[in-house]
Amino acid sequence: MTAQLPSVTVIVPAYNARETLPRCLEALSKQTYPKSLLRVIVVDDGSTDDTRHIAEKFGVKVLAQPNKGPAAARNLGAREATSEIILFTDSDCEPLQNWIAEMAAPFSDPQVAGTKGFYLTNQASLTARFVQAEYETKYKGLMIRDSIDFIDTHAAAYRRDIFLENGGFDTSYKGATAEDVEFSYRLSAKGLKMVPARNARVLHRHPESIRDYFRKKCRYAYWRAVTWQKHPEKAMGDSYTPNAQKLEVILSPILVFLLAGSFFLPTVFSRVLLMAVIVFVLNERSYLRHAKNDFRLLAAVPLFTFLRGSAGALGAGTRVIEVLLSRPLGSFRFYN
Repeated sequence: MTAQLPSVTVIVPAYNARETLPRCLEALSKQTYPKSLLRVIVVDDGSTDDTRHIAEKFGVKVLAQPNKGPAAARNLGAREATSEIILFTDSDCEPLQNWIAEMAAPFSDPQVAGTKGFYLTNQASLTARFVQAEYETKYKGLMIRDSIDFIDTHAAAYRRDIFLENGGFDTSYKGATAEDVEFSYRLSAKGLKMVPARNARVLHRHPESIRDYFRKKCRYAYWRAVTWQKHPEKAMGDSYTPNAQKLEVILSPILVFLLAGSFFLPTVFSRVLLMAVIVFVLNERSYLRHAKNDFRLLAAVPLFTFLRGSAGALGAGTRVIEVLLSRPLGSFRFYN
């Protein structure tokens, strides 16, 4: 049976990851996948702490580069790999013991070019619980599909030859943003098959504070707008992003406008504001259903989705302004 399994290389980009990398590598050392078919590569992306020494203590292959970002680090690891399949995860993720086995299983179908795994968390904070609920709501749409067009690199796998033939990740993306989404769209445009690895999960620490959550969403929205410039057909929809989330980006600024107007002309704006609030809440019914057994989370859904919509409008709007002003990519540093 072992001889029929593909060889795999797990690539972990790491930048100043001394706090999280040990747990990631410990989890990878406990995988059920045959050790003879498994290799782990850590790419130290110009860390200034002891990330590299930590990785070396685990006996994995360590590559080093000046700080160029995770896209370049992953590409370097992919070039160094010699296995049939390459897997990516992040230094702040802890793959469950069956993660590699589950990620590799779909490749028994020769038509499969890539697979996507999923997040878990054991955090108790309200913000982290909402983030997980957000992911789970999106996962429902992915799980029912035989083919998807969205793989993100906390739990990603590709056939190595296909990854390299298609140029790997776009290194113009700064930080961990949407370079993985852009690559997925590229493969999808060529008709290559990607599928969900439904039981492949990694533990992750989501943002704990509302401030961190809002900043992360601003950054993602900015880089998603960049990606839509490259793949405008995906702005209308992909297999991952619910239409309700896109509607939030329109409704949230409208709510702010109506709220401001109600202070000056209450008779004109108040009723319209109430109607807009009702529409907004109804738009979030999938998240409300998911949180129905968690009263605190249920009550917080409108706040978090409003913040997400506002962040989406701010991030995407920033990219539009850059384009209109002919400013270079990243002028407003939304990738920080």
